[in-house]
Amino acid sequence: MILQTVNVSIAASQVLGGAPVPRGTAVFTLTRADIDGGVVVPQQARVTLDQNGEAVAQLWPNARGTQGSQYRVELYAYGGELLFTGIATVPNQAVALHDVLTLTPATLDSAAASALAAQNAALAARTAANLILVGL
Repeated sequence: MILQTVNVSIAASQVLGGAPVPRGTAVFTLTRADIDGGVVVPQQARVTLDQNGEAVAQLWPNARGTQGSQYRVELYAYGGELLFTGIATVPNQAVALHDVLTLTPATLDSAAASALAAQNAALAARTAANLILVGL
């Protein structure tokens, strides 16, 4: 049996209250092992965010399970710094991540906010330099 999955769209700026996370990573880990139609569900899924801090994850809908699992959601900056941890329950339909989070994020401390701002500025500078090189 092939497990059913649904699209979960991720916009890190929606989760973090406006801060984009270019080329970051979203990690989804089940809070407990779960079973769907006799098949054990994979414990973890990872997706890399694009330059705008967005991605679509193919996740198994928790509603199909038998163990009451949820996903622990972690968002990491490009350099590996943990920016957010929350809990989400994925329904049996496509959804935006920020609509199914059940915990609100802690605000970024000043060091994390500064690091994220510096990373975004460096990415913008590299993008501008690349555009100049190709003559745009």
